[in-house]
Amino acid sequence: MVQPRKNVVFSTTRQWNPGDEIILLGILNLFRSIGADFNPIIFNRHPDITPPNAWQNPFRKIKQTTGMFRDMLAPWLRLGHHDNSWKFDMDPELCDLFVFAGTPEWSGRRLTKIYDMLDRHSIPAAYVGIGCGSARTIDSLKPIFARVASHAISITARDSFTQQLFSPFGSVQLPCPSLFAVRPGEERTVTGLKRICLIHASDSGLKWQRISPGASKFITHLYKGLIEEFGQRCEVEVVCHYIDELPEAQRLFPGCAIRYDYDAARYLDLYRSYDLVIGPRVHGIGAAASAGVPGILIAHDGRADTAHGFQAHVLRASDDLIMVNEAIDEITATAVSLLERASKLRRHKADSWVRYRDFLAPKIAPYLGRVSAPCAIPSRVAA
Repeated sequence: MVQPRKNVVFSTTRQWNPGDEIILLGILNLFRSIGADFNPIIFNRHPDITPPNAWQNPFRKIKQTTGMFRDMLAPWLRLGHHDNSWKFDMDPELCDLFVFAGTPEWSGRRLTKIYDMLDRHSIPAAYVGIGCGSARTIDSLKPIFARVASHAISITARDSFTQQLFSPFGSVQLPCPSLFAVRPGEERTVTGLKRICLIHASDSGLKWQRISPGASKFITHLYKGLIEEFGQRCEVEVVCHYIDELPEAQRLFPGCAIRYDYDAARYLDLYRSYDLVIGPRVHGIGAAASAGVPGILIAHDGRADTAHGFQAHVLRASDDLIMVNEAIDEITATAVSLLERASKLRRHKADSWVRYRDFLAPKIAPYLGRVSAPCAIPSRVAA
């Protein structure tokens, strides 16, 4: 008799934040490495799909949007929910396990209805590699958020703020699971500094994607200095995570190849092609680390703590442009030990993989359906 496959719903975003998708690739690799057999479903927190309090809109439950009148109203009233993802009016019995997949947005208005479902129907939940970015207390959480978290089958925190918050619930601090988007043993072997990636970020992008004007100005001046410093002896390229950043990057760095891809999974191969990755995008540094490439994070907010789990060197963006020259000197000094850093990163990742699997396997295996002997899986698993 065939055993029914379990359904696991992952809270993530699709076509919004490449970092969320890279994190999910790592989590799927971890889950499948223990031989689990399940149907992966996403709850898509993309702001166009799930605005805050979207569950309160009765028009989202309309299944049919055919007909001229409805087609005219749909853009104005947000009729229906057509994304291929978990919907608020679905039968809770369909969800065997809910996973908050490595994000700072594990609470908030987008998730109110989800928490109500988890609480009301006693659906098991796991928090895997979640973050905060700033200090919080249990008392600061809405009671339902704290209650669901207190009953979680597993909590791993990617930064010290989150670990302090959830330590009463048995959390363990481990690296962000984006470190495993490429499986151990499939990383790049760095042999020298030949190709450098600069991750662009802008203050003119969309809300939740942009950085501060001060950080943006600092990074622009820093990158121009790095291109001048390394451009004669290394190939220097610029990578954008968001389409809105592409025109600005092309204007600011006309002498460099500017790279962008709509498919977050392809950033793994892109970052694998470099020897050193520098930038303010935490999960650009994480994707590079997953591929075995050392990174230097330019910290601009409280999420920088996550980068320590990638063995990244962290330097701070500054409103004082005089600090640009010091930052260039710091990066140059860090690059000298590139091979040592790459070797240390590979050992750290292999060790973290074992620790993560040993911690998660006994906690999540009972909820993931058929569990067989761990098998080899590709480094990129479709999310």
